[in-house]
Amino acid sequence: MKRVIFALTLLLGACGQDAIPFRSDAGTDLDADSDSDSDSDTDTDTDSDTDSDVDTDSDSDTDTDTDSDTDSDTESETESETEDTDTDPLNCDGGRLDTGNNVCWQHPAPLGEVTLVNALAYCDGLVLEGHDDWALPSLTQVKTLLGDCVGDSVCDDCGESAKCSAMFDPPLETINWMSTIYMDVYRYYVGFDSGMLGVMASTSMTFSVRCVRVNT
Repeated sequence: MKRVIFALTLLLGACGQDAIPFRSDAGTDLDADSDSDSDSDTDTDTDSDTDSDVDTDSDSDTDTDTDSDTDSDTESETESETEDTDTDPLNCDGGRLDTGNNVCWQHPAPLGEVTLVNALAYCDGLVLEGHDDWALPSLTQVKTLLGDCVGDSVCDDCGESAKCSAMFDPPLETINWMSTIYMDVYRYYVGFDSGMLGVMASTSMTFSVRCVRVNT
């Protein structure tokens, strides 16, 4: 057997030098270099920059400055003044109240000066705020209003008198007739600006008039 193999070897060597030598080892050296460089660079640069800059700046400047400055200011001021007047304890129907003797003094008084006869007639016929019992003030009522009197000759003037100045603003400054009679022929008068009390016999003399009534 060895001779046969040897002979074959020689024969093959004679046939050609490039012959592939017989190998009895079944080495399956499968150098299957399957370097399948499948560099699948799928660089899909999907730059989906959806810059949806939705400017929702809804500048709804609703200027609701409703300047409702109407004549209601004047009306409310008038109502307020009326309320203050109604709650004033020195108020009475048709005038101002002397709380010392509960006498209501006419206010405001009529302008101008009149004779004694006309002064008496005016107060006797006066109907004010539903009252018809008005009359010229007496000496006692005047002295109670002014206060700090010396006999029947002088008292505080209305500006000096705490009561009179509180009742009347500005203070009374007129010379007024009174109803009180002196010695059957004279009538008293008062100077509210001086506090002087006097008597007058002349029927032609004129003074201011301010009526009074007992507050009921």
